[in-house]
Amino acid sequence: MQCNVRAELARDVDQQLARLYATQTSPWQLIIKDYAHLSQQLREQQVRLSQLDKEGAELRDENSTLHSQVAALEEMVAGDWKTKAELAQRSLQAAQEDSASAQQEKVSLT
Repeated sequence: MQCNVRAELARDVDQQLARLYATQTSPWQLIIKDYAHLSQQLREQQVRLSQLDKEGAELRDENSTLHSQVAALEEMVAGDWKTKAELAQRSLQAAQEDSASAQQEKVSLT
């Protein structure tokens, strides 16, 4: 159905509708734009978080391995020092025995 409407009236109604549309939609446009931006940031942060979780797990595993290696090396070094101490003690005992026997010989010679 068509009706004859003056061009001025049509323009006026068109402008009013455009203003009404802009007035009612402009507040929401910023909210929707912010929501889209924040949703994108959230996705990026979730990806980053999963990467950091994975990296943290790898570092914990590496740390555990290094602690095990340090403990093994400390045990080996302690065992090595214990062996050296035992050898030194035996050597000292042998030297003391030699010294005692040499002293006894000296006493018996005088």
